[in-house]
Amino acid sequence: MNWKNKNYNSWYSKKNRKTFRVYHKEYISRVKKAVFGFYCGGKIRCMCEGCPIRHIDLLSIDHIVPIRGKRYGAGQKYGWNLWLWIKKMGYPKGFQVLCMACNKAKGTNRCCPRYGKKH
Repeated sequence: MNWKNKNYNSWYSKKNRKTFRVYHKEYISRVKKAVFGFYCGGKIRCMCEGCPIRHIDLLSIDHIVPIRGKRYGAGQKYGWNLWLWIKKMGYPKGFQVLCMACNKAKGTNRCCPRYGKKH
């Protein structure tokens, strides 16, 4: 196998596209669980006091201090690119796990929709 041959790589990736997609989806799921688990102290949940959300698909990574105008690495990262970057950088400080509602409330300077306290 010649991995440096562009024609071979193109043919191989097209032939195995479904396998690559399944593997990528599983890998990203493992990375997400690892990152969220780290910032939650092992028990995945919204870190807003009193918020009952525990389903990982309803949670997101939040910057504790807003980073308006600042960038991490080569470009702004979000979603699975951010999770991979966090893992690669060794889980840096400055991030927390919040549910989408609490994250949105924090971003608009409002009170938590479930608990009533300001973020």
